[in-house]
Amino acid sequence: MNLDPDSQAAQGLGAYVAAVAHALTVPRHAVSFEIAEYASAYLALAVRSGNFPDRDLMLVWDEHHGWSVGVETDPGEPPVVLSYLSGDLLPEPSQVRAFVDEVVAGSYPGELHPPRFSGAELPGRLARYAGESIV
Repeated sequence: MNLDPDSQAAQGLGAYVAAVAHALTVPRHAVSFEIAEYASAYLALAVRSGNFPDRDLMLVWDEHHGWSVGVETDPGEPPVVLSYLSGDLLPEPSQVRAFVDEVVAGSYPGELHPPRFSGAELPGRLARYAGESIV
């Protein structure tokens, strides 16, 4: 999906990602999203998993696989995904928070392999977030 960066859907992605960050109390400087060949987002989490106590965790979203929690790796290392959130490409921020909390607690809800979502409804769903106040 190639979104026009000035479209309501693109603005909605920013608002949606900000709402998820707010639910997780992730500061703005630890959040990014991009609209390029495909839409994606990244949130640096300030928590660690007991299974990887020496590594930071990250929450990542993309329009094909939705949300996943992974272990931060060095640039030359392959990514380590702990779990993918299944069910909905754009779950409520509170659902994303519950998912992250379970992963941090050592339970891996969701799926080990990436779900495949159809992005057909994505622009319309994202556009609904445009203009919403986060706080």
